[in-house]
Amino acid sequence: MKLHLLKIKDEYYEAVINGAKSFEVRKNDRDYKKGDHIRFTDLDRNSLPGEWRITYVLKDCPQYGLKDGYAILSIVRVDEEKP
Repeated sequence: MKLHLLKIKDEYYEAVINGAKSFEVRKNDRDYKKGDHIRFTDLDRNSLPGEWRITYVLKDCPQYGLKDGYAILSIVRVDEEKP
C-alpha cells in the first residue's frame, strides 16, 4: 500500500468531505492501485483532515472518454469504512 499526498482545491475537497464526490480523476503518474491511501493537501501543501482508500481504479479506456495516462479513482474515507 502506498500513501499518496494529493493537492486539491477547496471546492472539490468540500464535495469529498460531504460525500457528494466519491471519486478523483487524476493523471496516472503515480501508478495508483486498489488499496492505496490518499491524504489531501490544499494548494499550499497544508495537510487536510481525513484519509481515503482507493477501492477501484479505472484506466486505459479511451473508448469511454478517459484520456490515455489518466485514471478515475473510486475512494472511500478510511474512518468511515464498515468492518
